[in-house]
Amino acid sequence: KPIKNLRSDGGGEYVSKEFESWLARKGIFQSITPPHTPQLNGVAERLNRTLMDKARCLLYTSGVDKCFWAEAVNTANFLRNRSPTEKLKEVTPEECFSGKKPVAVNLRIFGSPCLYTVNEYKTKLEARARKALFMGYAPERGAYRVYDIQKKKTVFSRDVRFNETRKFSEFDSENSGYNSETR
Repeated sequence: KPIKNLRSDGGGEYVSKEFESWLARKGIFQSITPPHTPQLNGVAERLNRTLMDKARCLLYTSGVDKCFWAEAVNTANFLRNRSPTEKLKEVTPEECFSGKKPVAVNLRIFGSPCLYTVNEYKTKLEARARKALFMGYAPERGAYRVYDIQKKKTVFSRDVRFNETRKFSEFDSENSGYNSETR
């Protein structure tokens, strides 16, 4: 859907002459609020609060370290867009935007330990899976986002086995190689 109005707080990325002329060419009206006045951008601030509340819940209930806050916010947004809202009633935000009813069959518990299939092995006897933590969804890739504990980075995989009966805090972090200081 076309953007008609862009409201920002006057951050440097939104006030360059080049960006202003691009907005004008596209017919987008720009309104800039005074600094430090979040109350003038109530819709965005309310969404930010909603997502941060959900992200805190995901982190707290899973026992995952706070360094994964961005993954929690990303997952919270994914779930929010596929959940009915008070305003839309009959459709989800995702359905309203894309015109397609979202499928909620592959939902998993955030932060749960898992194993994902690895295709980068050197010998026939090497393990074909690695320990990971479930971090969310990558619908554009048709995959899950998992944090590879050995590599200490987030990867995408379609082939994941979940252990949703355990929390991260119960996970054997000493043997897994996870250390929040190295993240």
